[in-house]
Formats: sequence, C-alpha cells, structure tokens
Amino acid sequence: MRITLTYFGEVSEDGQISLPKRMRAEIAKAFKGKRIEVAVKQRYKQRSSPQNRYYWGVLVPSVLLAFVDLGNDLQQDNQEHLEMVHDFLKRKFLTNGLEVVNAQGEVEKLPPSTTRLSTIEQEKYHEDIRRWAAEFLNVVIPLPNEQLEIFT
Repeated sequence: MRITLTYFGEVSEDGQISLPKRMRAEIAKAFKGKRIEVAVKQRYKQRSSPQNRYYWGVLVPSVLLAFVDLGNDLQQDNQEHLEMVHDFLKRKFLTNGLEVVNAQGEVEKLPPSTTRLSTIEQEKYHEDIRRWAAEFLNVVIPLPNEQLEIFT
C-alpha cells in the first residue's frame, strides 16, 4: 500500500518556513525504517467546477458541432465523440504530459491532462480553444456567462 502524507505551509517574506508541528512525528510513524522522498511545490488553485462545466458544456460540444457542420462523420450528442474532441483539444493545446522512462531507458511522453491545470492555466486553455475555433472552424464560442443573440 502506498502512503502519501500532504501538508500545507508557507514561506514568509523574510524566508521563514512554517509547517504543521505534527508533520515530523506523523512522517516518522508512517515511514519508520523506510527510505522517503520529500517534494516541495508551490500550491495553486486547481481548475474550478464552473470552469469544468463550461469546458464540457460549451467548449467541447461547440467544437464537436463545428466538426459536424463541416461534414465530418461525427454525432453531436455522442459521448464517445465528445471524448475524442476532448482528447484532440488536449493534444493540440496542452504540453503538460508527464515523461516516463521505459525498461529500455527510453523517455516516453504520457498524454497531457486538464486535471493538472490551475485556474489560470485552464482559462488560457479555454482562450486558445476559442481563438482556434474562430480562426479554423469559423465558429464563435461564447465566453462563460455570455449569451449570444441569434438573428434570423
């Protein structure tokens, strides 16, 4: 069984590190007699639920519909086709795929992921998709909370 302990702290302007007092005791208890690895990274706010709903409810369906309108053999409400568009967009715009080394020592690149994006990175991803869709699919995708007026 893999054990992961997560602690949050901060570094003050004068460089003082503040971490929970219980941290050392909990690590010692959980990993007694074992080798450990400690990684420290900046904490960031992950993409939000509204961003995720906008992505799956507006962006991905809009791109799929544009592909359908351009004569591609896809179906607008087909979950598999929505997933395919999602995979396409990730490959086209994201570069956050992790690198792993295989048994032959070769570096392999795993697919990019939207789950590792911060709220700011997710907004940039959305903007990249909207810009590309306007230029290459001739479709204007509304911003979150924006209503389009349809003229007939």
